[in-house]
Amino acid sequence: MAKVMGFLIDISLRWRWGTVFIALLVVASGVYSLNRLQVELLPDIDFPIVTVVTAYPGSNAEQVLSDVTDPIETLISDFAGIRTLQSTSSPGLSLIIAEFEFGEDMANVESLLTDTLSGIKFVDLVQQPNVTRVNPDEIPILQVSILKQSGLKDLVPLIEGEILPALRLVNGVVSAEVPIKALAGTSLTRTNGQPSLSVNVLKHADSNTVEVVDAAMSQLDILKTKLPQDLEIVIVSNQAPEIKGSIESLQREALLGGLFAMGVIFLLLVSVRSTVVAAVSIPLSVMIAFVLMNWQNMSLNVMTLGGLAIAVGRVVDDSIVVLENIYRHIKMSKGTETSIVSALKGTKEVSGAILSATLTTAAVFLPLAFIGGIIGAFFLPFALTVTFALIASLLVSLTIVPVLGSFLIRTGSSSERLERWLNRLYGPPLKWALQHRLATLVIAALLFLGTLGLFPYIPQSFLPGGGESLLSVEVMLNRPMPIDKMVSSGGPVAQIETVLGGLRQTGKVEIFRVTAGGSDVAFDRLDTATGGLISVFLRLTEGTDAREVADFLRSELKGQDRTVMVETVQTNGPPSAGLELTVTGNDYAKVSGFAEAVILAIQDVEGLVNVKGNIAISEQFGRYLIYRYNGNESVRITGSITSEDTQLVNTMVNQEIDRLGLPEGVTLGTGGVAQDIQEAFIKMGIAMLASVVLVYLAMLITLRSFISPLVIVFSLPLASIGALAALFITQRTLGLPALIGMLMLIGLVVTNAIVLIAFVEQLRQRGYKLYEALIEGGKLRVRPILMTALTTIFALIPLAVVTDQQATIIGAELAIVVIGGLITSTFLTLVVIPVVYSLLRQDRS
Repeated sequence: MAKVMGFLIDISLRWRWGTVFIALLVVASGVYSLNRLQVELLPDIDFPIVTVVTAYPGSNAEQVLSDVTDPIETLISDFAGIRTLQSTSSPGLSLIIAEFEFGEDMANVESLLTDTLSGIKFVDLVQQPNVTRVNPDEIPILQVSILKQSGLKDLVPLIEGEILPALRLVNGVVSAEVPIKALAGTSLTRTNGQPSLSVNVLKHADSNTVEVVDAAMSQLDILKTKLPQDLEIVIVSNQAPEIKGSIESLQREALLGGLFAMGVIFLLLVSVRSTVVAAVSIPLSVMIAFVLMNWQNMSLNVMTLGGLAIAVGRVVDDSIVVLENIYRHIKMSKGTETSIVSALKGTKEVSGAILSATLTTAAVFLPLAFIGGIIGAFFLPFALTVTFALIASLLVSLTIVPVLGSFLIRTGSSSERLERWLNRLYGPPLKWALQHRLATLVIAALLFLGTLGLFPYIPQSFLPGGGESLLSVEVMLNRPMPIDKMVSSGGPVAQIETVLGGLRQTGKVEIFRVTAGGSDVAFDRLDTATGGLISVFLRLTEGTDAREVADFLRSELKGQDRTVMVETVQTNGPPSAGLELTVTGNDYAKVSGFAEAVILAIQDVEGLVNVKGNIAISEQFGRYLIYRYNGNESVRITGSITSEDTQLVNTMVNQEIDRLGLPEGVTLGTGGVAQDIQEAFIKMGIAMLASVVLVYLAMLITLRSFISPLVIVFSLPLASIGALAALFITQRTLGLPALIGMLMLIGLVVTNAIVLIAFVEQLRQRGYKLYEALIEGGKLRVRPILMTALTTIFALIPLAVVTDQQATIIGAELAIVVIGGLITSTFLTLVVIPVVYSLLRQDRS
């Protein structure tokens, strides 16, 4: 590897203008690749869920269970990779939801299941089962409501004859439809208090969401000029602005981070030329990352762009180390050698250190490719993007940086004064630490143990909330009611619209849509689509507090004749604030009885709302819905967590359940955010341990030493001091983004230690005594260490402080963890690592 890097450095400096030309070609390729990347909100994820819907006209729930649900469940349970099996048997209909392990080929599962079910002989009247996958591409990218003053009768021909055909002609649109229930008359929709029909637009999987939505909106603008004047088109849901907003926010934060990083380099090098050389590494590394992303058919989304925003501060680190060492060699030569020779010597001297640092940083993300589940699915694109940028930064630092350095770098008195000032500041603490090694280690250990005590005082969640602008409301009437009675004067729909209309008049709600008799989305919930359901969708005005409005609606819409559920709609990631408990057993009376007791016990837990269970028994109809979980009778209890500390709410819920005691023959399983948190902590803990091993192996190979990597690993606990302290001070949640930040720290903090220890080893090989090598190595490496740490810290400040609420997955929590960890690890590394090294190494005889 050393020969390969040496050859790369030699050829780059020998053909300097050729290297510059290649760099320009890379920029052009990067721009070309960027324009080819699809723009989406989230990565393309193949959710491992299939649904099987089977109609059985004229049957009751018991008949559906025995004649349809049972045989299908038995068949699916034999499939490889099956994880859970949920079913709902209702009059005339069977719904089965099968969840498989992440990584299963769901297209193959769907095809195989369809073929297998076609061979089952059901009783008469049972229709052919319909098998479908849960696919994010089936979520409408655009939802509009069409209103007409003359009424719905005249509206249907206009929609079917004019609007739908025009939208279907838009390039990238796979379908534009009116919900089936609306056309059949089994549901009725009103938008902003007026009768309306909804149109849902879906796109092809390989189409660019923003481009398709923009084209569809342009088509609607053209239609408005041709259609009757009393027809109004209201945009209810539009994915494009959110995608644009999230991406523009991350682009802005990455740009600000890059500018902050350049400011740090200028302050520490006191040279415009050197700053320009370092600055080149950022766009070049990003352009190479774009080329690699295009090669891997990745999209530009909040995860990949977030990875680039995070990497901005790190990609310049390798160039800083090379740059600073070239500067030192030019100064040492005092004009006795050319700038090309100084650049060659300076780059080769640190090439091993930056190779080791880059490989160790990239190695920490490797476990994410194997942990699977929702964590791997969402964060693997993020990890790949950061890795691409890191590999690019290594290539840039070994090629274009020494070339530009040989052209531009000059020594100056201001930089030398700063270097002397840093040495005077750092020298005494380092000498004291080496003379009081036990005291130094005890202080570091006490700081580490002290911050571990902060865990109970840091909020915990799966993903942080905030920034939601959409609300969904479900009002379930205690008794079924005809649709015409629901929407009549004084009926429940009119009552709901009075409350929503008031919110719209005060400027808190932009749009509201009420659907009586079901929901008005592309795919309706079959198990709740009864005559007693009223669904509401609200878009809030910008700046409105979604939780405040949700609390207001829970208070204003409640009544003795109904159950009200109000939830924020999280569009920028998986749901992160839901309670889910599943009570199962063979005796439904015991299961439902215990479920009722649980609901009663937990409904007053602070921070928990919308508690309900799917207990389906009525005095008039008896048991009209039969729910099963993995073949057993079940009741599913759900709720919404409004507290930032979701883990605290889960703990209080478990305490209430423990007081009840579990009846014999009844089991209780947790799902929702409680399971997500537990799974995230376990999987990320495994990933961190694996990353430490990989980091050690990478250093073992590149540094060719057993002891030096062991010394460097001691810097890892020093990072947790600042990471936990930063979360405690800011009261940000310890969740998945923060855990990813912890994982990143494993690779980032060892970089400084590698730069220091690798140079100390070189000095010892030149004949320096151990103590002298540590003192001299520390003085000569304190500036590049500070520069690499501070550039990363300042590059992350916009993400930690200025972050737009739209980007919650890659946001403040991750940045705060990395900033806090780097602050403590950098300053403690400069004193603790030399102490540990001195204890494990001895002077050569």
